[in-house]
Amino acid sequence: MDQIRVVAVSLLAFVAPLSIAATSLIYFPLLIVYVFCAPWTFRWWPPQFGRIEKIFCAFIVVSAISAVFGIDPIHSFKRIGRDTYFLMYVLVQALLTTRKDQQRTTSLFLAGGVLAAALAVLQAIIGLNKSDPHVASFLFIPAFARSWPHGIQNILALVNGRSPGPRSHPLTFAETLLPILGFGLAGLAQSRLSAWRHVGLIWLTGFALVVTQSRGPWLAAVLMGLFAFLVSLRYGTWRRFPFILAPVILLLLSSDLRVRAHSITNPELNNERLRMWQAGGHVIYNHPLLGVGPANINAATLPMQNAHDRLDGGWAHVHSSYINTAAERGLPALILYLLLLWNFGYACIQRYKNVASGTFEKQLALAGFLSLTGLVIAGFTEATTNDSIVLMTFYFVFGLCLAVNEGGVCLSR
Repeated sequence: MDQIRVVAVSLLAFVAPLSIAATSLIYFPLLIVYVFCAPWTFRWWPPQFGRIEKIFCAFIVVSAISAVFGIDPIHSFKRIGRDTYFLMYVLVQALLTTRKDQQRTTSLFLAGGVLAAALAVLQAIIGLNKSDPHVASFLFIPAFARSWPHGIQNILALVNGRSPGPRSHPLTFAETLLPILGFGLAGLAQSRLSAWRHVGLIWLTGFALVVTQSRGPWLAAVLMGLFAFLVSLRYGTWRRFPFILAPVILLLLSSDLRVRAHSITNPELNNERLRMWQAGGHVIYNHPLLGVGPANINAATLPMQNAHDRLDGGWAHVHSSYINTAAERGLPALILYLLLLWNFGYACIQRYKNVASGTFEKQLALAGFLSLTGLVIAGFTEATTNDSIVLMTFYFVFGLCLAVNEGGVCLSR
């Protein structure tokens, strides 16, 4: 059983940054075995039920009540099933029992992340471009790539000029790159060794983030870098940080990317998103306690959508985790969600404070906090809570960074 655990978690770590399909094929059977063999697995690798887990349970209960009294209870309960990806955190935290486990799993997770980032950069270099992530509707095929197999063209194509990496959407991909960047920044700020390895990881991830042209993750990456720089002041490693500005320079050199970055502050270009937030605010005002039920935001905002908005079926969310959560599940659910994020951050900070300087555990705790920072900031402009790929990736990272082992203590109790 222990060998199965090691192999399964190792494979899960490698595919988590690369493929939702492969992640699901490993995660769900592993979770089923862990639960159904509980008399043995819980004894060998006990799950934690601390403050983080209790807050999540309260969040699910409030969400279920919201679903019952919402617009479409059946539809809502199907959506709540996605929230159970939180069990990824519980499972990974329980199965990583030694420092060696964490080191191996971290290395494999970063290896998968490097491959994903490299694919995105390669997509940008080749220049194949299609208009739909799921259909081979090519807008441009370079002359040298016209004879390539159709499947290869599909994998290497941009989507409307943006790199999707191995994911189906550039924005989803950019959000799952943030934890990889967090590990690189944590190593650069806290470790006195292998500086260039961390610089290389940040360069590659940074370039991949730039070519996704995803503005929310760009803002998140900037704030993550700022936090890491503040940490570096304490450890005297701040002189390394000018060496990671290459992706920023690329952004400034490219006129198209500069325009994309400038559009962050342009109300006219963000008109639809602003209308989404306004519509979400209107729903919250009218349904503050329980919202309209999970996944019912489209039906609730339909009168506020114009003909263009309804072309692709209307708004599945309102492009903000916080507004979306409050509108669909009510303000109590939003408070619980914010408490969940707060306690993830608190656990990372406590772990960081309670382990020795220069250790792998300290670097891991900082990586967890920086990843959380990325998730929190991205959530202001994107509905990260509605994306299964993002949820699974971040819950995996939190389980990895807060795992209980012989070198640390559990701080989620």
